[in-house]
Amino acid sequence: MTARGGLGTFWTAWHFLTVVPLPVKVPFELERMGRSALFFPVIGLILGAILVAFDAAAAPFFPRPIVNLLLMLLLVLITGGLHLDGFADTVDGLAGGATPAERLEIMRDGRIGALAVVGLFFLLTFKFLALSALPGEVRWRGLLAFPFVGRSVMVPAAYFSRYPRPEGLGKSFVGQVPPPALAGAAAIFLGGMIFLFRMKGLSAAVLLLAAAFPAVRWMARKTGGITGDHLGALGEGAELLFLILLYSLYRPELI
Repeated sequence: MTARGGLGTFWTAWHFLTVVPLPVKVPFELERMGRSALFFPVIGLILGAILVAFDAAAAPFFPRPIVNLLLMLLLVLITGGLHLDGFADTVDGLAGGATPAERLEIMRDGRIGALAVVGLFFLLTFKFLALSALPGEVRWRGLLAFPFVGRSVMVPAAYFSRYPRPEGLGKSFVGQVPPPALAGAAAIFLGGMIFLFRMKGLSAAVLLLAAAFPAVRWMARKTGGITGDHLGALGEGAELLFLILLYSLYRPELI
């Protein structure tokens, strides 16, 4: 069976963001790659729903720290660790090389550097601690939302950026997101945050976007543009920042 129309665009987004096999045949189309950005927040919500279901099923059998580790592992397995790989490549590239071209070349190197290992260690450690610190009243909503946040912020980053290489998979996505896809993804993102967390969700969304744009500009200045690795790193950073913000927003005595 071959996917057509909006369903085909959805499956393209699913193929981008997960390693779960597609139930339909999706042909490679450059135009569809950009339009698939509309469904990035939707895929994030589906991933979050899987985490919520797993959390509810595992909680009676394992202590909370073990459940949190299993949740992190589950997300890595579903996504193939794609964004973690992008984070590691981005750290290596930004930390090495004297020119944008040299940094891009380092990012393409399949080997992982010491700074990338350290960066991954701290990223995963802080994410585990942030998950463990989530107040019980907001835990299921936080689990639902953090993959949603990570994939949602990639859309405006891709829309407002240019791809720095003459070829590559990211060339069909970065700078190729059509305005309707951006508007739709933004509406889903803001609507979802408000639905889940009311005005605190809107505050978190604004803060996340306010942090994302200077980060994107800085990465683009270092490498002459934004690649898929950069978007993966941005998504990982947004997930962690959101979990920290959520803890702060629901612990007003800390503010």
